[in-house]
Formats: sequence, structure tokens, C-alpha cells
Amino acid sequence: MHLPVLLISLHGHQSLLSIGLFVQAINGGLAMQPIEMEHREPQEMVEIHAGQEEKEENKGIAPLVISIDDKGVIYLGTGAEKETLDADTANQKLPLLKAKLEAYSAAVKAAEGKPKVQLSASAEVKQQRVVDVLNLLAEHHISAVTFIQPEAP
Repeated sequence: MHLPVLLISLHGHQSLLSIGLFVQAINGGLAMQPIEMEHREPQEMVEIHAGQEEKEENKGIAPLVISIDDKGVIYLGTGAEKETLDADTANQKLPLLKAKLEAYSAAVKAAEGKPKVQLSASAEVKQQRVVDVLNLLAEHHISAVTFIQPEAP
């Protein structure tokens, strides 16, 4: 099964270039494959503002913010409300994050919304830790994932 996970659009005055990735479930994990680039004339452009809240669509439920520091520790939330979850980097099952995702998914489903996650990862974190989080999101059928810049320390 292929799920679209990333679409990058670069546009100028005369054209639009789209680059995408698809995710394929393989042996309980995810593999990313690039898709063909498409060059076409713009017809209708949609303007998206970075950082814009999507609460209205989810009836008051904000996207879940997950961050991973350079040591691989996983946090939930931002600022003073940031909660440390899975600090054991050897455990790829991420039990504390899994419990939070189950509760969040149930709340969004009850509100008839779509679960959304904003994910930030330190540039120094091992790629496997990010893949662990993405695998857990896929396991919970969360496909609306936005990568955001890590918070300043």
C-alpha cells in the first residue's frame, strides 16, 4: 500500500515543479520512494502560511507537537508545557508516545477530525529514531505530518 507523505512544490511566475515521496509498508517498517517530477503550468495556487493553526478543521483540537532532541529523547508539546516521554533510545517501541498517540487519536476521532502531528528533530539525532516515530505514526494511521524547525534551547 502506498501513502503520499510529502509533496514539495516550487513555483515561479510561469511554472510549477512538484517533487513527492511515497511511503510503502515493508516488513513492519516504512520505505520511502521518490515519484516522478511533474512540470506544469500553474492553474490555481493555494497560499499556505507557515505556523497557521488548523484548530478550526479539527474542532478545537490542535496538532500534536512531537520533538526529538540530539540524544534521541522524545518530547510532547512545546515551551513550558513540554513533557518528556521516551528517553530510552534502545526501545524502538516508544511506549509512552504510543499511549499519547492512542489518546490523541481517540479525541480527534470523537470530534470527527483528522489527527495531525508536527514533528521536529535535532539535526544530530540518529535517523533511526525519527523512523521509529514515523513508524508509530503510521501504525496509528496518522498521515498528516508536518516537519517543523526545532525550538531554540
